[in-house]
Amino acid sequence: MLKRTNLIYIIGLILIVSFLVSCENSEEVIKNNYYLSLSGESKNWEVDSYEVVIKPDTFSAGNGKLTMKNDKEVTSHFF
Repeated sequence: MLKRTNLIYIIGLILIVSFLVSCENSEEVIKNNYYLSLSGESKNWEVDSYEVVIKPDTFSAGNGKLTMKNDKEVTSHFF
């Protein structure tokens, strides 16, 4: 009778350990990529096909046309 209870404990221990090992790395990493294509206008600006690409390791923006309305000369403090 003692051998049978030891066998039940050993089987139970094996089941518990195998369950815990299988649950250890069950997290799934989700990596999202975003692509935005912007077009529109405001009082002073017009945007046509401006692209923004956001990935987990990079960010890029551009490849579009940005034009200023109603002014031919632009003064800026930034380059």
